[in-house]
Amino acid sequence: MEFIIQQLTQNLIDNNGIQAYWESGRDLDGILFLNTQGHELSCIIEIKQEIRQYQLESIRLNNQKYENYMIVAHRIFPEVKKQLRKQNIAYLEESGNLYLSRGEKLIWIDTNKVKPDTKSTGNRAFTKTGLKVLFQLLIKENLLNKTHRTIAETTNVALGNIPQVINGLKDTGFVLRLNKRELIWDNKKELLERWMTEYETTLKPIIFRGKFKFRKDWQEIEFEDNETLWGGEPAGDILTQYLRPEKFTIYTKESANNLIRKYHLVPDKNGNVEVYDMFWENKETNKTVPYLLVYADLISQDNKRCRETAQMIFDEYIQPNL
Repeated sequence: MEFIIQQLTQNLIDNNGIQAYWESGRDLDGILFLNTQGHELSCIIEIKQEIRQYQLESIRLNNQKYENYMIVAHRIFPEVKKQLRKQNIAYLEESGNLYLSRGEKLIWIDTNKVKPDTKSTGNRAFTKTGLKVLFQLLIKENLLNKTHRTIAETTNVALGNIPQVINGLKDTGFVLRLNKRELIWDNKKELLERWMTEYETTLKPIIFRGKFKFRKDWQEIEFEDNETLWGGEPAGDILTQYLRPEKFTIYTKESANNLIRKYHLVPDKNGNVEVYDMFWENKETNKTVPYLLVYADLISQDNKRCRETAQMIFDEYIQPNL
């Protein structure tokens, strides 16, 4: 956090001629003071490494809660910036790109190039294989302190990957050594956000099988235990009874022929059913994928009802275990 603050205050001076300094505080991540054209503005800031679509709802809520709120990040993607400006939420990138509208004063700078983040280069915790292992570690907390062989057998990946993933988590500060035998999580909520970001861009496109449509009502379909599960909107509806699904997500180990024959699915490139490979070993008898994956599927949608449902799932099923 302090590294980002140090970089952005220097970049504000170098790139924009804006003097800035930061004070830590009880509210969020402190107060940032900006001095531009003889006027000093203060902002209560929240700091993140990157900002993705799924984070916008919590940012919007904090903007309502805190007067003079600003979101600060190493990187903010263009579409996210557009949505932040639309909701008049102040933001600041490490490079010095800035949006702040207050009264009659508007500062909007978007010309500074964002430097690539090299700190996680080569970190095996966030590769395709690492994300599969990390998913199981997150949903089965006791797994973290099992033997590497047990973790490999549980996650169905090669044994040699496990120490590399664990070391990657240590390097990023998400796992700490409590004693010779025990590891503990640190900043677990931030790690969940990191996993969701990397899952959306790195793993999810790889496991996508194709689009389909139903020939019968989805609620009449009974999946094979452990082989096929609901994700996304139907899972959200099952867990909360708050969402009426319009798009359908399925995770499966079954073949396309089985999906067509058993569940009345029809391949359709414009269909509203998306099918993904089940990338974890499932031994539960639930109808839905694990809560973390339901949350990730829903919170990434540009749909208010989906994000509200995601927050309900987070509050009831995920937050108590952080």
